[in-house]
Amino acid sequence: MNKHLLWVGGLAVLIIAAARPVTCQAETFTRAAELLGAGDHAGALAEAERALSTSPNDLMLLKIKAVAQMERGNPMAAARTLEGALRIQPDSVSCRYYLAQALAYAGELPSSLALCREVIARAPESEYAKMAAKIVPDLERLLRQKQTEGAAAAAVTSDAAAHVTKRWDILTRTAVEYDDNVPAHSEDGPGSPAKGSLRNVVSFAAEVRPLDQVMDHTPLTVGVCGSAYQSFHWRDALSEFDLTSLNGSVYLSRVGALPSLDWPYRVKVLGGYQHNRLDGDFFNNQIDAGASVDVQHCEHALTSLWFTQSWRAFEQDTATPRMFSRDGSGWSPGVAEHFYLWDNRLDLSVDYAYADWHTEGTQFDLQSHTVGLGARVALPCRFALAARGQFQTEDYTEFTPRPQRLDDVWTCSVSLSRPIWGERLVAELSYTRIESNSAQNFADYERNIFGIALSASF
Repeated sequence: MNKHLLWVGGLAVLIIAAARPVTCQAETFTRAAELLGAGDHAGALAEAERALSTSPNDLMLLKIKAVAQMERGNPMAAARTLEGALRIQPDSVSCRYYLAQALAYAGELPSSLALCREVIARAPESEYAKMAAKIVPDLERLLRQKQTEGAAAAAVTSDAAAHVTKRWDILTRTAVEYDDNVPAHSEDGPGSPAKGSLRNVVSFAAEVRPLDQVMDHTPLTVGVCGSAYQSFHWRDALSEFDLTSLNGSVYLSRVGALPSLDWPYRVKVLGGYQHNRLDGDFFNNQIDAGASVDVQHCEHALTSLWFTQSWRAFEQDTATPRMFSRDGSGWSPGVAEHFYLWDNRLDLSVDYAYADWHTEGTQFDLQSHTVGLGARVALPCRFALAARGQFQTEDYTEFTPRPQRLDDVWTCSVSLSRPIWGERLVAELSYTRIESNSAQNFADYERNIFGIALSASF
């Protein structure tokens, strides 16, 4: 999906420069290469496919076909074409370079980076090595970003078979945080007043793809994800806020290109289950079903749309469920726009989400609007600075007694991260401030959270 990182301007030139004896087949090859160099990617693809119908093992024609498929926004098809070319000529440096391009386009960053490094190691003086060196910094930055944001980034390997996509990803994270208002309440409100504490946080996430669109040459990817989160507060009086969260989900996804516009896209449908416990006691379950679409409509911009339907069930700890039960369902649509600037050194995003919850207890019927702004900057010495600001208005529409409860919640966060052992281990410092202004005193509070964390991917 990261078409903006690709550097393909010189590919057609290299292909045209590969001279052949003048034959009928060579004329077809030259015509296809010229169409590719002129930007007629559909014409080049048609010419290449026509010639391959009689010469299916012609490497040059296979490379022209793959580059045309990439330029038309179909990296999966290009990857399949190039994997076939490598089976014909396993030592081909050029096929490895083009395959790295296709995998980067498809979002398979670890495999693409490994192939680029292999190209440089195999033929350091070649034009392919020079072009691979141009995109390696972009791939490294995008991979670090994926790790920092908590995605299960795959470990980078230099093994010769690294062009085959892994079927699994694992991410672990451990952190020490200081939260000066664990209950998220005001100092003098009812219930749990503001209290601070250090806490340890441990989390684990894993993803397995039994069916992979790239590896298995199938129209869809099928994935199974699982994650766990555990916090331990150092202050014994706050053990009731020690959270255990277990999550599982299954998804179907497809990457391709819109036929008429050649815009790369990713479509994803998923279902998930979450089980939460506080201090070892059951707190709630949640079931989610949703879908999302990402479309890259120009070189430096990506639009995301999503919709989620959720159902929650809480511990029945109230004698008046019609007033105070939080069991219910809600739905939430959202949209986000992402911008990749300065050779991907600066990533900007703006997003909006709406949520509507209907609960068995009228006190928790909720409508909310959330607007967010985010930025991430790649700094010298492999540091990365990320920041996000968010405003959320929460309207508890049936809240009593009057005045009706309306919360305005401001959140800002900033983090500084850097890999400290290859690309596998990342250190991070973070700060988050939350400020809630509410018509109800107990929900009018301020909160500051400081953290230091290590995350590792495999």
